[in-house]
Amino acid sequence: MNTRCPFDLNTLSFSGSPLQQARCLLRAVERGGNVQDAPATLPPALETLLTTPETLGTTVAQVRAYMQQHGITESTSGGSLDDPVSRANGNSPNGRKALYFLIHDTSSKLKPGQTFDPNFINTDQWSGNNLANQAAGRTHIYINRLGKARTDNDYRTAFRATQFELRPQATIPGADPKSVVFKGLCLHHELIQPRLGPGSSDIESPVPGFTQSQYERLALQYIIASVRRGSWMIPAFHCVIDLKVGDHDDPQHFDLAAWDSALAGILAAVRGVQGGGPPPPPPPPARLRSALLAADPILAEVATGNRVLGFSQAKSVIGVGTMQDALNLLADHGQPSLAIPGAQGNSSSRGFYGNQTVAAVRSFQTISHLAPTDGQMGKDTLLALDAAVLALEASSGSDEDLDGAKGTSVGPFTTPATSSSTANGKGGSTTTGLNGDISQAGDGTVVTDAVETLTARREGASLGTPRTVRQIRTQKGDTTSVHQPDYCWGTRVLPDAELVENHPGLSGAGVFTGRATFFGKSDNIDEGTGTPAYGTTQTNSSVFGISLKEARLLAEGLATKDSKGLHPTEKGLRARVEVFFPDTRRLVRLPLVDVGPKPSINAIADLTVAASCFLQKLSEDEVVKPGNGKIDNINVKARIIS
Repeated sequence: MNTRCPFDLNTLSFSGSPLQQARCLLRAVERGGNVQDAPATLPPALETLLTTPETLGTTVAQVRAYMQQHGITESTSGGSLDDPVSRANGNSPNGRKALYFLIHDTSSKLKPGQTFDPNFINTDQWSGNNLANQAAGRTHIYINRLGKARTDNDYRTAFRATQFELRPQATIPGADPKSVVFKGLCLHHELIQPRLGPGSSDIESPVPGFTQSQYERLALQYIIASVRRGSWMIPAFHCVIDLKVGDHDDPQHFDLAAWDSALAGILAAVRGVQGGGPPPPPPPPARLRSALLAADPILAEVATGNRVLGFSQAKSVIGVGTMQDALNLLADHGQPSLAIPGAQGNSSSRGFYGNQTVAAVRSFQTISHLAPTDGQMGKDTLLALDAAVLALEASSGSDEDLDGAKGTSVGPFTTPATSSSTANGKGGSTTTGLNGDISQAGDGTVVTDAVETLTARREGASLGTPRTVRQIRTQKGDTTSVHQPDYCWGTRVLPDAELVENHPGLSGAGVFTGRATFFGKSDNIDEGTGTPAYGTTQTNSSVFGISLKEARLLAEGLATKDSKGLHPTEKGLRARVEVFFPDTRRLVRLPLVDVGPKPSINAIADLTVAASCFLQKLSEDEVVKPGNGKIDNINVKARIIS
């Protein structure tokens, strides 16, 4: 791992043909800057171009015509297309023309409280996309997540931005450290990418790492640079070219296939459909035609291909909410798989792009024979949705308000922020506490819709970037359902919980009685996350869950055990445990989130703080007081239900 690409001293380039060099220099950059030794498999467009790099098949006139038709200026794209590229040895007339097309990312760290929400980082809301904010004198080209570019240095400028270029003695034995032999050999491109990490670290990056708009602009820059050079340049990743010379990890999560697809499409457009004539005029911008969707400004951007809506915990009533209304409308007219119950008109959840919305969009993509079925609302999916809604509007002849009745706001809802940590400091977790709203519908249904942002680490390693999870509590009469699918750091989707008031109690077969302890929020014993066997649920949160002792898990068929440890069964992942507290006549139905209490503790179950507080008629605010406030271990009755 992390082997440098061999360098040829005779040619002052990396060894091998352009194709072989690219396979070495485009090896995927993994987390922490680790690079596998196996050569990269190049996708078809790059493979074809680099097999015969001297055959451009593309002219300056074609590129210029394409740029003019798309409103792209040469000043933002590295300078005049008529100018040459830089040369090595500090732009020496005898220096080799710039050969390597370097791909970097900016590793721009987000501010506290900011997350990788695509509806934030891929919009003008994030200051990182303001190209004027990027430092001068760092690269040749900056490309933001909207696909806009800024020239920092003209392509004809000999510029160094890697340790490979700055420290020639690390590559050429005996070279003068002050030599500029490599200065001008590379053209540099910084893709704007947000980062997160504990302390000063910025190791966490979003997935996907870059937007389609970035890949398209990078593809155009590759064509521009190569045409100015006179042959196809050799693309390379910053981290790979600097192996054993500098400490870098960029670009993270670069999708070579996505860039290649963008390159093939733009190159075909530049060359023209006849393979040599001027490029065809661009098609007219797509326009939404249904009354429901056409008035939404965000969906108008999606329709032109300048934006994609996807899973997000940030609420956006315009855009997401309107799209949800359209899917629910189709669901009401014979396509029930498109229903989004959590975004009906009387729900304050309208505007959140969560799991229900992803599932509905995937179903629509399947019904409409669209690919990929990724649950994202992009141009093709939206135009198909618009056509379906337009047909429905035409058949009904009605343009009535499609939003439906909204619930009446009752007030805000919060739970306290808190943190947990192990004694050795290697584990810990934090939560901002839930923040959201309570609303009441006309039928008396009360909906609490809130989010909290979590962080966690185990054994000194972060479990991932801060994640914002959503919880929806829907109360009808004496029963409240708690929708909480995203509280696991693993792949498990956590089952819903139920909270029942005025319950008659438990009796009969399967009921066991004893003390229930509590754990999780403000825990001073562990890091506040459950075992990976049950999905690594963040228990230092407002999640509703329960732990049972290992012996009971095994006896009830909820888990198995071998030399490698405890393994949950499908029954264990689906099961819920009913816990009844006679003193308040309250009952909870909870999914398993951990294993415990310890065998030495005289208790039958361990409840998360949210569950124990409900049973005792307490608020979570009382948990974080000195001495854990009023919360107690309680005597309960319990039974396991499938």
